[in-house]
Amino acid sequence: MKKNLRIVSAAANTQITLPANSNKDTKGTITLNSNVKAVTFPRKTTTNNVTGQVENHLWDGSLSGNVTASYKGQSFTVNLGSDSVKGIYYIDKATNSYKLAPTDVENGKTIYRLEPGKPYYVYVVGASINMTTANANLTKEVLGSNGDVTFFKGNDSVDTLDVATNINGGVYRTDASGNANLGNTFDMMVKVVPTDMTNSRSVSFFEKSTGNVVNSGSLDFTVGPNQTLNVNQILGAFKAKYEAHQLEGNTNSGASLTTTANDIKDQLTKEGMSVDANGDFTPNDNFSLSFGARSAANGATTTMTVTVNVKGGKVTTVPSQSKTVMHNAFFYDKNGKRVGSDKVTRYNKVTVATSTTKIGDKTYYEV
Repeated sequence: MKKNLRIVSAAANTQITLPANSNKDTKGTITLNSNVKAVTFPRKTTTNNVTGQVENHLWDGSLSGNVTASYKGQSFTVNLGSDSVKGIYYIDKATNSYKLAPTDVENGKTIYRLEPGKPYYVYVVGASINMTTANANLTKEVLGSNGDVTFFKGNDSVDTLDVATNINGGVYRTDASGNANLGNTFDMMVKVVPTDMTNSRSVSFFEKSTGNVVNSGSLDFTVGPNQTLNVNQILGAFKAKYEAHQLEGNTNSGASLTTTANDIKDQLTKEGMSVDANGDFTPNDNFSLSFGARSAANGATTTMTVTVNVKGGKVTTVPSQSKTVMHNAFFYDKNGKRVGSDKVTRYNKVTVATSTTKIGDKTYYEV
C-alpha cells in the first residue's frame, strides 16, 4: 500500500461469507504482518448548546503503511499493483458479510467516512510475494497472518491459504494436497481501526481488585503433576487480574489487550522455554513477560512487564561463591571457545558457581 494513500476507487457491495474464526491470530508457516494504519479527521465539528459537548461529523479517512511476510526469521515485502486496492468495507453483522463503507465526494474525490475506533477492511486484489531463490521449490506451506489479514477462495473468506514456491521463490497458491499452481497472486482483506489524531488521551493498565493504575505486575502459579503450564493459563490469569483503560473525562473507556497466546509463546521460546503445539511448556520458577494494550479511539498504546512466579518450576539459579583469581582468566562458551576479549585480572575476586564444569580435559567455573 502506498504511503498516505487516499482510497478513491470503490467496488460494489460484496456478499462474502466470513471465516468462523475471523480476526484471530492464525499464523502459518509464512505469516503476513499488517503494518497498515488508518487515521481519520472530522470535517465538521458542532457544539451541543445544552450539554456543551463537542460532536464530530463527516470523518475523512486515509491509509498508510504496508504488509510484509515473514518466513523462518526472514522478512519479505508483499507486492501490490497500482490498482490493487478496491475499496474499504465494514462487516454487516446482520448478513455476516462485507459492505462498502459510506463515502462522500468532494471536489471530484471519493472520501471514506471512517469513524475512529471502528474496524474496517481494506479490499486488496492481486497481491504477490517473492521470497528469493534461497526459498525456492518449497512445498506444502501455509500462508497465514497476525490476525489482521484474511484471504479469499472464490467468494469465501478464509484464514489461511495452501501455498508453495517456484524455482525463483515466488509464492503460488495450491490445492489442499499441495498440487497444482492455482495462481501467483492472492486477494485479501486487511483490517484497520482508524484513530482520531485530534485525540491525545493515553492508555494505562489497571489492577481490577483495587482500580489502581499499575506499570508492572505479577502472576503466581503452581505446576501440576506433569510439571507444565499452558500459555492460555497465563493469558487468562492476566485478563482476570488486569485490564487496560483510557481516561475519558472522569470515566475510563476500554482499550484492547493486544498480546495474544502466540505472542506469549514467542516470548517464552526466546527465554529458552519450548512450547508445544497445545501451548504446554515446562516453566522456569521465575520469568518475565510483556503485555501490551491499544486504544481503538486514537491508537495510543501502553506496555507493562509482568513477573511470573511458578511454584514447582525449574530452578534457574545456582549456588554461588566468591573466588580470588590467581592468574588472568578469560571467558569461554559451552564448547570451550574463548568469548570476546574481556578478562578478570589476577588477584581480583569473581562470583562463580560452587561446582565446576568439565569441557574436554579442562575444568571451568560457571560465571
